[in-house]
Order: sequence, then structure tokens, then C-alpha cells
Amino acid sequence: MVYSDNEKEKLKNFFASVNEMIGGRFILSDVKVAKVLKNIASSEVLYNLFAECLVNFNYDAELAQAKVTNRVNGGYFVLPNDERKIVALVFCMLLEIDNQKLNLQSFVTENFFSADGYNISYSNFALNILVPFKNSVLNLLGVNEEGESTTKDYDEMQKNQTTIDDFIDEEQEKEDETNHKTKILFSNMRVVLYDMITTLNEYRFKDVEKDELTILFRGMIEAVEMENFKIINAFLVAFERIIGKNKYFRNDFEQLKKLLADFYYSEN
Repeated sequence: MVYSDNEKEKLKNFFASVNEMIGGRFILSDVKVAKVLKNIASSEVLYNLFAECLVNFNYDAELAQAKVTNRVNGGYFVLPNDERKIVALVFCMLLEIDNQKLNLQSFVTENFFSADGYNISYSNFALNILVPFKNSVLNLLGVNEEGESTTKDYDEMQKNQTTIDDFIDEEQEKEDETNHKTKILFSNMRVVLYDMITTLNEYRFKDVEKDELTILFRGMIEAVEMENFKIINAFLVAFERIIGKNKYFRNDFEQLKKLLADFYYSEN
């Protein structure tokens, strides 16, 4: 896949920020995590990839299966075999770290402990989590760290893997068959989501928090525009985790859930 020069630069910045985390130490890791998430939010290509990987992804189940505490892992943290699941799992972990729901130091100590000190433990984390994460993104996009295509046969290699473009095409084909209730639902959801964006711009949020919320709101709006229930449901999981109890967005989030619940009830 060949991307525009603008997207290539954004991809380059993303991989550079991941490399900063891989080659660094624990100190200032929160700043580095925020930088990675900001680079994801700024790139349409990365956003599309991450949105696709989140479809039908169960973060809690995959994390529990990967942890050292899972006896079948033999005392090691074991990532999923599927590259899309790796991308989704690590992305959700970064969101949790940025949102201070996952303590990075405790997580590293519990899953990558080294008697040689915490910096070695962090290096183990970087090699076993961040490197596979970066490589998975590279492979799925078919690019190198400069954002340049690595193969002329990218489209052929990806023919058996569902891409975000496939979702768009499928939803476009179904548009004529979409019933009146569905159109009303998406219209109402757009109103609520734009109200949430207005709230985000009206109140003062920390930069890292605003970047994180921007990722979520952009993702949900795009899913609504695509009229894709699978991606909408995937983002609802992230909404529940990050803004479910946020006083500024709680009412709007409850309204989103009610709109969907009423729609599903009316269809049954």
C-alpha cells in the first residue's frame, strides 16, 4: 500500500515514538505513552487499522490469557498469535496506562521481573510487548518505519484479511437496504457525539486526556458514519472503561447506550 507523503510522515512519527519507548527506561514513560497515542490520533491510516483491530476484541479476556498468572503460560507473559489481537491488546494497555487504570511499574514487575533491577525488567517488557506491537503494525500496513511500502504484492497478501476499506465497501452496498429505524438511530447518535465534542472543547482537560478522548470520539463518529454496528460496539467497550463515570460525559454516554438498547429491543 502506497500512502501520501503526509501520512508517511505521520507513520514515521508513530514508529519513532514507539522506538522511544522501546529504547528508553521507565522514567518519563507516561509522557512517551501519551506521545504514542497522540501519533495514533493524528493519522487516518493508523486510526483505521486500530479501529479494525478492535472489532469483536475482548480486552479483559485477552489480557488475562496473556498474563504470567495464567498457568498455561509457564511463568511468561504470552501475547496472542494473531497480529490484530496483538495490536488491539497493546493499544488498550497503552490507553489504560495513560488513563492511570493500569500501573506500568506494577505491571512490569509482575510480568517481566528481573533480579538485575527494574530497568532490565522494563527492557524485558519492551522486547516482549512493544517490539511485537510495532512489528505487527508494520506487517499489517505493509510498510517500513519510514512509511514506505515494503512489497508490491501488499494487496494480494491482505486479500484474506478484512480491512477497514472492506467494511466501508460492505456498508456502502447495504446502504440502500438500511431501514428507517436505523437511519433515525444513527442520526440521533451523531447529535449526542457532537454534543460530547462540544463539551470536550468547552472545558479544560489535560492534554493527554484530551488526546485520549479525541481518539475515542473520532472512532465512534467514524463508526456511525460507516453505519457499522460491530465497530460501534467495540468502541462502546472503550467508552465504558474511560468515560463511563466521567461527570462531563456520563449523561451523553448513557443516552448513547439507551439509543442502541431501544433499537435492538425494537428489532427483536
